[in-house]
Amino acid sequence: MDIALDTSPYPGGLTTCEALYMGVPVVTLKGNRHGARFGYSFLANLGLQELVAEDAKGYVDIAVKIAGDSELLSLLRANLRRMMKVSPLMDSAGYMQALENIYEKCLFERFYR
Repeated sequence: MDIALDTSPYPGGLTTCEALYMGVPVVTLKGNRHGARFGYSFLANLGLQELVAEDAKGYVDIAVKIAGDSELLSLLRANLRRMMKVSPLMDSAGYMQALENIYEKCLFERFYR
């Protein structure tokens, strides 16, 4: 598989992450609500906003453009897994620390305010 085309209006979640982790670039359409923006969020966290379309025409244009760029596809295939590993998407320690900080702040505000 050279490119994954994210579904709309309900984008992939785990399947999108798995494709990216396996080195397959994903083209997605930026939705207008939380549940329709997962693909956008994943790609933004990887610094790949250029794979996010604002509308249906842009979605097709992006897919056609990268399908014709064998050098870009090779670079993405070679680097997407590393990009995932160093991104916030896979920073479980950082995520847990931020979550714990929020819990502590909530507790502090509730009991010491």
